Amino acid sequence: MVSKNFNSKIAGILLPAFIFLIFLKTLHADILDNVRKLKIGINGYYIGYKLKNYKKLTKINKVYKGTEKYKDKNIYITVSKNEKIILGIYKKIDNATYDDLKKTISFLMINFGEPTIEAHGKNIYWFYSEKGKISNKEFLEARKKNKIKKPILMVKFNSNKFISSNSNKIKFYFIIYSEPLIKKLLNKN
Repeated sequence: MVSKNFNSKIAGILLPAFIFLIFLKTLHADILDNVRKLKIGINGYYIGYKLKNYKKLTKINKVYKGTEKYKDKNIYITVSKNEKIILGIYKKIDNATYDDLKKTISFLMINFGEPTIEAHGKNIYWFYSEKGKISNKEFLEARKKNKIKKPILMVKFNSNKFISSNSNKIKFYFIIYSEPLIKKLLNKN
């Protein structure tokens, strides 16, 4: 027969551990839920959602630990290996024309609205908090007060040439991702 003292010691050890595990799961779920609520993505792929049709896509072998990568035409989708949750969506175009660049920026603006910020004449960002897209005005006010919070999700466009230059043979890409979600899911693996 097990003594009451032994049972209470076990309960004293297991109960805090159990509460801590529930806290971690809740914290993970909050980030995942907040990212999912934003429903940000393209072509039916959304950050934080499960990739359902991965068996129909081309699997890419070069990946980061704890992830898998798939290709759908010219879009790359990175997912967590175990859960198949979409962590990033990426498209790169090499040797593009200025029209390609303008069309891609227009596509992004149609999908995500006015950018949060433009930087260095080569980058455009759309930042998101739990509440939705962070406007340019909100971002500039936060920067003025030195209170910029890290976004929970970001869309980034990057060009190797100035966006305003009317040139060809441009290399550019855009990426959609949630750094906090990546950290949470990949630290689990």
